Amino acid sequence: MKTLLPLTFMVALATAPAAATAKTLVSFEQSGGIAGVSVAVAVSTTGHVTGDVRGGDRSHRLRAATLRHLRRLLADARWDRATPGASHCADCFAYVVRYRGRRAAYDDSQSRQVPRSVRAVVAELVRISRGGR
Repeated sequence: MKTLLPLTFMVALATAPAAATAKTLVSFEQSGGIAGVSVAVAVSTTGHVTGDVRGGDRSHRLRAATLRHLRRLLADARWDRATPGASHCADCFAYVVRYRGRRAAYDDSQSRQVPRSVRAVVAELVRISRGGR
């Protein structure tokens, strides 16, 4: 009996999901709007998506093509111009993206001040947060 417990523990560790050891590729938050939407998701380097979407936990895996597309969008984004000044919009959606030590934050009223490449990343992350694979 004493040898069975350590063996069971070792098997549990060996069969742990790969996402537990994968690093975060990008994290995304969307909040606000008239209904008070709250979305927070993270995409791992292996394409595993986890997060809290409108009060419920969500988890799914991206297709390889979607993960490649997301990586391309992230690499091409103009992060140096991604955070405009203060906003005074009360009911806009606000977005925050974190990628490789960079942070982009803006709301709908500021979208024209943010590079199209960053808006493309946000659009893809919104799609992914809604279950897009």
